[in-house]
Order: sequence, then structure tokens, then C-alpha cells
Amino acid sequence: MIGIEIVVSELFSMTAKSAATSAATGLLFLTGAVINLVFLSLEDAMGPYVFLLFAALSLAAAAFVALKLPETKGRTLAEVQALLA
Repeated sequence: MIGIEIVVSELFSMTAKSAATSAATGLLFLTGAVINLVFLSLEDAMGPYVFLLFAALSLAAAAFVALKLPETKGRTLAEVQALLA
């Protein structure tokens, strides 16, 4: 599994990396907090089917990443930056 830190660090140029990584980390924490806040309410409303909802969202996210995020293994930083530009 790709660590999110690796993906985030490769997505941004050196000039924007510090601020962009901070913003991305903050967004990840905010997203996790929102999920923590709504999960129990969703579980009360949907019962065990809430896990199917989260499974479907996870599959959709995995499909998006597989289709849109290019492979960077074995490439230099300059090649990765050119690929993502």
C-alpha cells in the first residue's frame, strides 16, 4: 500500500511542497474528523449497511487513484514533476 506521505510529497513542486503538504495533511485530518462525527449517526440510520456505503466509497476512491495517479516507481524527481505538470 502506498503511504499517503509519499504520494503527497511527489505531487507538489519543491517551491510549493511545504505549504501544500501542510494543507494536504490538514485536509486528511479534517476528513477523518468528519467521518468520526457522522459514522455513529449513519450507523444508527442504516444499521450494518453503513459498512457497505464505506466499502463502496473506498472502492470508488481506489478506482480513481488507479486510473488517475501515474506510476512513479523508478523515475527521477524531474521526470515525476514533468509527468505531473
